[in-house]
Amino acid sequence: MWLALTAAAAPRLELVVVGPGDSQYTLYGHAGVVAFDQGDEPLSQARLFNFGITDFRRPNYIVDFLGGRVDFWGHERDYQTYLDRWTRHDREVVRYPLNLGPDATKALLLRMRDRVREETKHYRYDTFRENCATRIRDLLDAATGGAVYGALAGVPTGRSFRDDVRQAYAGQPALLLLTEIFPGPALDEPRDAWAMAYRPVALARGLATVTLPDGTPLLGEPHVDRRREGPDPRTGNPNRAQIFLWIISVVLLAMSVVIVGAPPWARGIVLAGWLAGDVLLGGALLWVALTTAWPDMQGSPLLLSYSVLDVGLFWTAGVFIIRRGERGGRWARGWLWVRLGLSLSLLALSPFVSALNGPIAPRAVGVAGVALALRCAGVGADARGVFKRLLRWPLRLG
Repeated sequence: MWLALTAAAAPRLELVVVGPGDSQYTLYGHAGVVAFDQGDEPLSQARLFNFGITDFRRPNYIVDFLGGRVDFWGHERDYQTYLDRWTRHDREVVRYPLNLGPDATKALLLRMRDRVREETKHYRYDTFRENCATRIRDLLDAATGGAVYGALAGVPTGRSFRDDVRQAYAGQPALLLLTEIFPGPALDEPRDAWAMAYRPVALARGLATVTLPDGTPLLGEPHVDRRREGPDPRTGNPNRAQIFLWIISVVLLAMSVVIVGAPPWARGIVLAGWLAGDVLLGGALLWVALTTAWPDMQGSPLLLSYSVLDVGLFWTAGVFIIRRGERGGRWARGWLWVRLGLSLSLLALSPFVSALNGPIAPRAVGVAGVALALRCAGVGADARGVFKRLLRWPLRLG
């Protein structure tokens, strides 16, 4: 193969960056390498090295994806076939020439062909660390003798992975809400340009700053194969999930005020409703934390805000509803005071402890929910009576 490459005209390689489409799995974009075995070949004969292939129809795909157990792989196919597909899906396609020397180009082409062999093509996918763009980033770093890492590592971007997640899912309210709740503090760590090059657009932007030892820029001038005709599928407010969660917090706090003085059976019903959401969410958070291999899904501080241990309070709620009394309320109040203390501590320490990084809004919902549960369990249940006695006290003095 090496002799065949050297005997023919020098091959040519180009980075291709594909914009998002309407499907959810395309919202981060895509990257590949276009190869011309002979530099003067027309585009119709070009080949594409695509390292972002998987089977989305495999059984238990969602569960395995959340657990970080999904394999992706690479292959080499006709570029025109992919370009036609991206055109049908209304995705922007931009190619950037790679200005590597002839020897480096040939070596990279051989290395990519080695990476798509059956024995070596599979890898364990990670959205932020092992994907179609990071595979190309690492290959180009090796091809340039470490010039890519040298140019990007340590360069601050002022962004975290969560910033990208919010941007990608701004038009997907349900996904945006889930990503505000389940990921852990690793998602909020500031990232340098090397780490952020997991996203194809950021990869192209970073590679544009790389200069080869002879002073040549790594990337040539871009060539646009097509522009997206429809609106950006990521259009939307990236903070809408946070706004929604803050509204929920206010509603729960308002309920904790108006529930004061309600009969035990009514407070029991409200307590049971809060427990259903609290225990289900706490169980889901715990399951993800224990089963996932993704560092970004581990160690969520929200495990202190939503707890499966609250399941015991269903007994208290049942007593309140069925017996219309408050038997068992004392131990429930004691437990909920502990929970409230933990939740408030989580909020107070978040700005100072990196392990507690993350959105504040979901934690505020947790605090408001525990406060409501305390009210339902009887804390301040006689507040109206106390208020009335305080009003009568001046009259008695008169």
